Amino acid sequence: MLRGEIDIKKARLLEMKLNGSLDSYELLNDEPEFENMTIAEIKQIGNTIKKIIIKHLNLTESEFNEFENENQDIQYVKSRWSKDKEKGFKTITKFYKWYILQPKTCCYCGVPENLLKNYFSKPNLSKRKRGKRLEIERILTHDDNNVYSESNCSLACYVCNNAKSDLINYKDFKHIALGIHNFWKTKFQDDNFTFPESFYNKNYKS
Repeated sequence: MLRGEIDIKKARLLEMKLNGSLDSYELLNDEPEFENMTIAEIKQIGNTIKKIIIKHLNLTESEFNEFENENQDIQYVKSRWSKDKEKGFKTITKFYKWYILQPKTCCYCGVPENLLKNYFSKPNLSKRKRGKRLEIERILTHDDNNVYSESNCSLACYVCNNAKSDLINYKDFKHIALGIHNFWKTKFQDDNFTFPESFYNKNYKS
């Protein structure tokens, strides 16, 4: 199969996964490819949704597995999708594509997500629901500028996200973020990440 054909089919797989169709026969039945079939007829194609999709889209199992390996953040992004993000991002697919292109470092203090995952996996911290992942952060959070959109969102660590809240302008937060940056450096004893000075030179507008 040509690379371009595979990419088109992977794009379709992504839409279906984000819509939940690869996890539910009922939702799969709502997809255009299967809407004229009963669920019983769909199940006759294969004994699992994965096998149904592989056969229907004419993919190999390795191509399907490659898609899954390339898109390991889907479940996390789906858990972050909500009505308030729909206004700015329009669709979950656009939201997902925005997310995977973001640098996986805190926009405020610069801490990398991989260090956070290791830190919050410690036995005394592993039960916390937040911390391991960088969070979707609105930069402007006052008046009418508080929308979730590509131009007003970035990724932030749990500590910075909590500290900034909705009360502090991102430029004023720089002094606090520098302290958090030094806190993480001490915790990790790691000098390989830098403070994101350039972030504070940007002018975010509604």
